[in-house]
Amino acid sequence: MSRTRRQFLCGSAALATAALALPLLAQQVQHGMPVPPQPAGPSETEQPATAPKFDPLLIMEEHEKDFRKKLEEIYEKVHELKMEADATPTADIFSVKIYKQTKEIESLAKQLKKLAKS
Repeated sequence: MSRTRRQFLCGSAALATAALALPLLAQQVQHGMPVPPQPAGPSETEQPATAPKFDPLLIMEEHEKDFRKKLEEIYEKVHELKMEADATPTADIFSVKIYKQTKEIESLAKQLKKLAKS
């Protein structure tokens, strides 16, 4: 009886090992070429007909509005600077306030130059 018991235990151990090892072996065997992705359909590559398009005329109008606005700001700043320079005696002409105003005018002029380029 001990012999049949040993055969039963050995056989069941072999079956359990095979049951655990077969899925692992099956996963290792399935190393093949990867499946290529599906090609893109025409709807994905083409832009929809309702896509917004940039109108160059509208962009130019916006640039012109910004240009004119900056030009008006420069005109006002220069006018304020001239009024203050006329009201100040010549010894005090290089005050901090005048220096700051000229810096503001200079930055506005740079912005205006950028708008003129575009």
